[in-house]
Amino acid sequence: MTRALLLDAMGVIFEAADDVSELLVPFLRAEGSTSPIDAVQDTYLQASLGQVSAAQLWRALVPGGRSADDLNARYLAGHSVRPDAIALISAASDRQLQIACVSNDVSEWSFALRTGFGFEQSQARPTDL
Repeated sequence: MTRALLLDAMGVIFEAADDVSELLVPFLRAEGSTSPIDAVQDTYLQASLGQVSAAQLWRALVPGGRSADDLNARYLAGHSVRPDAIALISAASDRQLQIACVSNDVSEWSFALRTGFGFEQSQARPTDL
């Protein structure tokens, strides 16, 4: 029998519990976006469902045609891992548990966060669901 630990990303692994209100909206405002909160939430939902890419999200919400790669990097730099999550993941790994994360995050961002923080065992790109 395989034993596993299944974790949520936001609020469990990462500090922000609601990445849209805690990270995305403040980032957008700092970038000069005046998009209404409803538009931000709708565009994020489309991106999290794989209906639009992160680049399309930025084009819809950030004025000035800035580089999606630059916006991705700067936005994702605002994420931080909970210290207790590191201890939990380490303990689960020591006990040889399979570790998985469930998230409704934007696929590109989720992959970048997993690899950037060293959580990704494989460098394979996630597939669209």
